[in-house]
Amino acid sequence: MSIKPTPLRRQDAAGVSDIAGAKTLTWDDADKYFGRRAYGIHEMNADYMTRAVTGGVVGKCKVTGSPITSSATGVTLIDADPTFNGHKSLYFDGSVGAGVQYEKKDVVSSFARIVVLSLDAEMYAPTLTGLRNTVAVYGSQSDAYNHRLSTRNVSGQTKQQFAIGSSSNNTNLGQLLPAAGTPHVQVIAFDAVSRKSRICINDPKVYSEFTHTALTVGTDDAWVIGGGPNDNASTVFKGRMTDDIIIDVPLNRTSELWGYVVEHVAFLRTRYGITL
Repeated sequence: MSIKPTPLRRQDAAGVSDIAGAKTLTWDDADKYFGRRAYGIHEMNADYMTRAVTGGVVGKCKVTGSPITSSATGVTLIDADPTFNGHKSLYFDGSVGAGVQYEKKDVVSSFARIVVLSLDAEMYAPTLTGLRNTVAVYGSQSDAYNHRLSTRNVSGQTKQQFAIGSSSNNTNLGQLLPAAGTPHVQVIAFDAVSRKSRICINDPKVYSEFTHTALTVGTDDAWVIGGGPNDNASTVFKGRMTDDIIIDVPLNRTSELWGYVVEHVAFLRTRYGITL
């Protein structure tokens, strides 16, 4: 497990950060909890994002202070979004290639990712006929998704899924998604040693597990929200996202680690006004 000091750990009680250009925000319980952990890689928090002069959005990762950028079109910043208890959010309009990408290509094979979002009706059955990505790892050289968290139409029901590569036999299908427009928390954790993934929605005490074939990552891979830079129309994302937390530890490896997920998600639900 790598240990990376985060801006959260270098803020004073008023939330003043020593990361150049990072926005000053008051800590809440979710920030304090995550700031005590030593396993963060990235966090895209929409409260830290601004509108880019050339279109789209721009901001800084709350963990590293590195730039976060978006496509020039298809991603819009929403101020004081009532969907997420008055916090900012990013709206993805479902167009091809609309997405957000982290600058550092530090993709790891074992990880966890916690996402706070709401989905438009187009992400659901019966309109949805295949699958739609929300967050993923994208290989710019291979022009393909290494792994992805998506919604999928399963016999007329819309479920969360985690898939490695493109094989439908390598997919963990989770619980039914809440109704369109409903804010919720999605969690994916993958352990490259056991090759097991665990996914859940809102309540980490209720989850789905699956054993996959091996996952490999390359130096050209990047963490993305929505579409990769050369995405195709089958994997576009339409909806809103306010938070995306990436962790370089498989939090499904032990019950103690998963207990951190239970606690962290509870703080996020409080922040964003999400109820079970």
